[in-house]
Amino acid sequence: MSILGCCCSKEGNVCFLTFYGIIQFISGLFIVIAGSVIIVTINRYMYNTANEKRVSSGIDEGIGGAQRDFADFMLGLAQGCCSVTIPQCGVGAPLNQTGGYSFCWNDNSAFEAGTNAAAEGRDTYCDYETLLAACPEVNAFFRANYDFLNENVLPGGIALTIFGVILFLASFFSCHLGCKPEKTSKNYDRQAQNLNYGGNNQMALA
Repeated sequence: MSILGCCCSKEGNVCFLTFYGIIQFISGLFIVIAGSVIIVTINRYMYNTANEKRVSSGIDEGIGGAQRDFADFMLGLAQGCCSVTIPQCGVGAPLNQTGGYSFCWNDNSAFEAGTNAAAEGRDTYCDYETLLAACPEVNAFFRANYDFLNENVLPGGIALTIFGVILFLASFFSCHLGCKPEKTSKNYDRQAQNLNYGGNNQMALA
């Protein structure tokens, strides 16, 4: 209703600028969120998964269990791509590998999502040369994923976040222009009359 009032009470492109500012605000907000998710996923979730000795039993749950769910997803992905068997935590003995690493999953839905993703990407993702070389070592598989994401995806997430912030700030500028008070035609007429009056006085004195 406030937008409608602004559009109906002012002349010029005020309505467009206000609407455009709102679109910029919403778009910038979603872009910042998307970029932040990419950065957090790689720099925190993937990094922790690749550096923890006990995955996923040794990983903190994170906000809403997101970090541990991500680790379970990666375990499912590793099982599907590397053809290893990873048991459920507390049900079977963890998969122990070189370097003191052990692996077991907690959340069935996240783990199955990983195995399904591996099945769908068997001929594309799983056949990526660096990942094939890392298998069957699960930790090496995690590190190969982290290195790839850190080098190729993280810069895009950072750029996306910066672009979203710029768009977010630009929305305030657009709204400022849209809501900036305008001089009415009466003000312009009054200024014109004053100019004419001053000119006539000068001619009379001359």
